[in-house]
Amino acid sequence: MATSAEALRTAIDFHEAGQLPQAEQICRRILESNPWQPVALNLLGVVAHQSGRHELAVQYIGQAV
Repeated sequence: MATSAEALRTAIDFHEAGQLPQAEQICRRILESNPWQPVALNLLGVVAHQSGRHELAVQYIGQAV
């Protein structure tokens, strides 16, 4: 896998392109090695919100701060 920063950039690019499942998958991979990575947690929360999983979104974003 790319470095954490590169992986985050890729996840953000997928998110901006509307490819939410791909962005989510990358965020989850990042969190496997760094469970408290705040940018990945925040993006995962945003993706969850945009996918209609609002309670999960609150959980992820809460962990990010």
